[in-house]
Amino acid sequence: MKKTALVFGLAGVLGLVALLLTLVPLIPRPGTSPLATPTPTPTPTPIQVSPPPGPQTGGDILKLTASLSDPYVLAGSTREVFLRADVEAARVASGERAPINLALVLDRSGSMAGEKISQARRAARQLVQQLDERDRFSLVTFGSDVTTLISSTLATAGAKERMLASIEGIAELGGTNLSGALEAGLAEVVAYRSQYNLSRIVLLSDGQANEGITSPAGLAALARRVSSQGLTLSSIGVGLDFNESVMEALSEHGGGSYHFLNDAEQLAGIFAGELKQAVATVAVGPALTITPSPGVTVAEVYAYLWEPQGAATSVRLPDFTSGQTRKIVVRLLVPASSPGNLEVARVGLSYLDVTRNRAPGSVQVAVSAAVTPDSTLAANSRNKDVAAVAAHATALQSLRKASLSAQEGRRDEAETNLRQAQKVLQQAQSDYGKNAEYDQALGEAQAFEGALAAPAGSSAVNAGAKRIHAFSNSAR
Repeated sequence: MKKTALVFGLAGVLGLVALLLTLVPLIPRPGTSPLATPTPTPTPTPIQVSPPPGPQTGGDILKLTASLSDPYVLAGSTREVFLRADVEAARVASGERAPINLALVLDRSGSMAGEKISQARRAARQLVQQLDERDRFSLVTFGSDVTTLISSTLATAGAKERMLASIEGIAELGGTNLSGALEAGLAEVVAYRSQYNLSRIVLLSDGQANEGITSPAGLAALARRVSSQGLTLSSIGVGLDFNESVMEALSEHGGGSYHFLNDAEQLAGIFAGELKQAVATVAVGPALTITPSPGVTVAEVYAYLWEPQGAATSVRLPDFTSGQTRKIVVRLLVPASSPGNLEVARVGLSYLDVTRNRAPGSVQVAVSAAVTPDSTLAANSRNKDVAAVAAHATALQSLRKASLSAQEGRRDEAETNLRQAQKVLQQAQSDYGKNAEYDQALGEAQAFEGALAAPAGSSAVNAGAKRIHAFSNSAR
């Protein structure tokens, strides 16, 4: 009995001790720290990235709209992004057409003999007949020598009769002093440019420059001099023997149009089109300037002449007629470091407004992207309208390369570039849907593929190459 009481007594004491231990804080031993309460891990605050702005627009007689193919770019990466710049001329109410100061520079070298010179005379006569007494016309012909056959003259009824008689007497002879003829045409037009808002030189040739300035660089510099005087230079290549790169460069540096004619029968239509385009011009000397943000690189500008100017890139554009629109595509490399909004580039446009007596005009817009850590958002946010136009421009660039390779005898290289263009167009149809531009480009590519199948050195290859080059130029 005493043992049982003792056991219960000890149990009670132990229970009391346990109860006291739960009520009294533990006293740390000397040299030890109190037990720390664990700090909960904070929930990370989500990174907020504002949506990038949409297409940016501004302007007056010429409206500029700029947008990016990728409005979101992934943080920590460098992304290929396409910039699309649309330049649209305002529609000006048609009324009495503006007078024009026009020079026709006509190749009469020996290679123009026969049907070519006959068609050139006929087209020149039709051109003169479309002028009125407010217009000025001059005619320079060239072979080895250069002759100002008709000095700049107002196209009165009596003067037009004399012009037509002079044109009838043009005969082929000699080599191809293209530069001397352009200098003479420039002198005729410059003499009266202050009296006209529209001054234009139209060059026709079927051969290679072999006298005077003959280098492509020298001829391009001459075309830039024409443009710097506030004039426009268009070029027409006839047949298969002219240097396409030179003729195209003349028009590009001169701000005008480039035409390829396999035969001379279409000359009258081309001359008429040049006159119609000239008198409908609303802006001359347009240039696009792209100033990328630090770290952003302008990798390529498709279809137009471009050159660096300090930190910016300048793009020379042809003159604009009423209601005309051009799409310029630029390939950028955009490094994206930390999340947030990123201004990618500033895009500026300068020009002379013909509707305001050639008053200078300009507009500038900025394009931005959002840098995001969300890889899915970056991958799925592509602007398909911009990407579709970029695919078309990329394909046209490959077609131009194929054309030049074929004309220089590098058939394998031409076929590679042609296949690349076809691949890009077919993929674009799959990604963005079929459209008339893709269909037309694929049709032209198929025709060129047939031309490349002809024996090496045949006229079919050269004709096909010139045709595809002219198409890629006109379709830009």
